[in-house]
Amino acid sequence: MRWLHLSDLHMGAPGRSLWWQVHQEFKKSILEEVKRKGPPDVIFITGDLTNRGAKKEFELLDQFLNELRDWLRPQNQAEPLIIPVPGNHDLVRPQGMASTRFDFLKKFNMGREDPSIAILLDTLWNKKKAQLFKPLFKNYQEWLERSILPPLKQRGISFTPSHFPGDLLVHLELPDKMPLSVVGLNSAWLALDDTVDGRLEVATEQLQALGPILEDRAALLLMHHPPAWLSEAARDRFRETLYTPDRFLACLHGHMHKHRTETIAISGGKPRCYLQGASLFGLERFGTRNETRLMGYAWGELQPDKTIRLWPRKREVTGNGEALFLHDPSFGDEKRDGIPVCTWTPGVTSPQETIDLSPWLRSLLDQVDHINIMGISSKAGRGQNANRYPIEQLFTTLRSRGETTESNLSLADLFPKHPLLLLEGQPGAGKSTFLKLAATMLARDALGMECPDSTSWRKRFLGMEESGPPPLPLFLRLAELANFLAKEATDSPNDRFRLLDLLDRTTDAQPRWRNHWKKKLDDGQVVLLLDGLDEVDDDPLRERVFAIVKNALLHWKNTRIVVTSRPFGVELMRNMGLFHGVIEPFGKEEIKEFLDRWIACFYGLSINEPPVGEAGRYGAQLEKAILDRPTIRRLATNPVMLTCLCVVHWNEGQLPEGRSRVYMAVIRWLIGARKNLREKAGFNDGFAERAMVVCWFSANPTKDHLV
Repeated sequence: MRWLHLSDLHMGAPGRSLWWQVHQEFKKSILEEVKRKGPPDVIFITGDLTNRGAKKEFELLDQFLNELRDWLRPQNQAEPLIIPVPGNHDLVRPQGMASTRFDFLKKFNMGREDPSIAILLDTLWNKKKAQLFKPLFKNYQEWLERSILPPLKQRGISFTPSHFPGDLLVHLELPDKMPLSVVGLNSAWLALDDTVDGRLEVATEQLQALGPILEDRAALLLMHHPPAWLSEAARDRFRETLYTPDRFLACLHGHMHKHRTETIAISGGKPRCYLQGASLFGLERFGTRNETRLMGYAWGELQPDKTIRLWPRKREVTGNGEALFLHDPSFGDEKRDGIPVCTWTPGVTSPQETIDLSPWLRSLLDQVDHINIMGISSKAGRGQNANRYPIEQLFTTLRSRGETTESNLSLADLFPKHPLLLLEGQPGAGKSTFLKLAATMLARDALGMECPDSTSWRKRFLGMEESGPPPLPLFLRLAELANFLAKEATDSPNDRFRLLDLLDRTTDAQPRWRNHWKKKLDDGQVVLLLDGLDEVDDDPLRERVFAIVKNALLHWKNTRIVVTSRPFGVELMRNMGLFHGVIEPFGKEEIKEFLDRWIACFYGLSINEPPVGEAGRYGAQLEKAILDRPTIRRLATNPVMLTCLCVVHWNEGQLPEGRSRVYMAVIRWLIGARKNLREKAGFNDGFAERAMVVCWFSANPTKDHLV
């Protein structure tokens, strides 16, 4: 993996007449090196890209980088990617009275002993809000989002920006190159004036907010300032919890305007390697007798044995008065294969971080492993007023008809046979419940929970083979994805990683789990369960959701994916390699199975245990009320409606005559079941009844309805 390391460009600084000359000399050097070595894969820029962080200076920067890309781009090859971090010259320092709101930061070294600093730390890292600092880096962040992130998206490069301005994690996976993770951290956020030497901070929480370094790749750390510019306490934390020797191969930084490499092993411990980049345009004390011109850049390369080699270039004025970028003599004699600066020692390997997903899996189970039925009356001899039932106790066999000979199969038969499965069903057909059943069984196996019949949960309920570790369930509601997308700019990406964005926002997933999920999805160790492809009313949003699902199908080729949709959402998913199964309405056999399970739940019986006594008498009444009346039996073919019928019969001891009276009884139950929640929201029963009647009969028109 080859890179070009630039630092301290100071675009917009005084001395533009000299920059014009340096620009030509730099171009000549770059073209010669590309001819000799080939183009770099990536450009690292370690801060001070501009002189004062002004918008016009970032426009100058764009012009320069566009030229640089042209110099570096061979024919028919992709241009190098750019990964920057901000420096102290890239923030807009507050002036006058505006600076007084930052005065309390002078007490930052007191930490939580000072109440104002304690509030700031909680706001930054617990609440993940950086509003205090965002205006300072507004121009930098706008440039980053305008000029740097789109090429990463277009190339399919995985990256994670932080809530904290300037921080960025990029996972480089380029063809025929060893994988490399790059972490860029903002070291300049306390650099509000020129008296910052020894007072800066790079917080461990900055790294934690980005997520883990992937287990299968080397990693580099980028920042602007060297550790010596941090406060003493911050340096200790930096070594102890941020730049540990096993986490990064090297730290690249700038700020000092000179090339320098340093490898430090404290008390005989493992070494840390620092690569200090020269300033591309360092013009100190411009226009004075003490003016200094420190200008240079470096090529670097990470080799398969994890050795880093450098080709440092320094601007030198030769004896004939010509200035050229030549080998930096401070590194000794030039070597054709570069200067080895960080040599990997066998046995010193990057740690493989163990990600414990068990808290997340238990949280998922708490959402999906049961069926809640609210508003159940408690009657003597009839149950215990319970309304939460294990999902496998009430779940009734769902059958499908397909476009092939695979018809009238249960979904548990289809699930293991088709890695890519599209389940179509009418509202209430049981699509979501089946996905919850699948998520439950996979989560139980992943947690090592014992299955009663000595087999695995996934084998018993989903028909899946037991070879290898159980796949992880990732259950996501696509309607929530649409709500999330609606709050974003329309030019945000429509790729598969938006599903991980949704996971971040709708669960207790920790930021460091994101890359773990990505790797598992790439490796086919996840079952991706996407519920409600059709449940988006807005056409543009629906198209974005479809685009994201299609992108997932295209790239996560090893992952088992199940998508559910009502009929009108199916057409757009054709020709994507999904097996299309249509969930059939309940027949008489499935209705009877559901009623048997219902009775077993309410009377504490085992499934398939014949009901006797009160349970038997109740079962006979319920079956007669539903199966012996053709109008009611037609309603019972829908699983959700069948559940409603059972609740009404339980609560009222019978089912009303006529379908519209049954509907009204269902509405009364739904209103009563949510009474407390509704009263807290300020709505009375009459309002709810009128609203539900209108909605229900609008969606379910019948000849005999009475409004």
